[in-house]
Amino acid sequence: MSSEPISPLARLLAAADAWALATGKPRSTLSSRATGSGKTIALPNPTLATLEKFARFLSDGGNWPEGRVPQVAVDFAHVVGISADEAAVSAGNESGLSAREAAA
Repeated sequence: MSSEPISPLARLLAAADAWALATGKPRSTLSSRATGSGKTIALPNPTLATLEKFARFLSDGGNWPEGRVPQVAVDFAHVVGISADEAAVSAGNESGLSAREAAA
């Protein structure tokens, strides 16, 4: 039994949600920073060039609060054809605490 493949758009939105949760900023801010337009994230059929812009942004540890790229963003970038910086890839969260919980 095989499962349906996850579309690049669905992967983008999952990575965007992870970024929004990590930064406390809306998807539109991510869209503005990655593409120059806050509305791009809402397009139903983004071009490959647009997906690549998001993938480059989301796979860069400098765009994440703790400098660690979560696996969902790495997976999205990989599907789009962008390689994440291995040094910035998160090794996981062994504590089970969010960054905010750990800081408290």
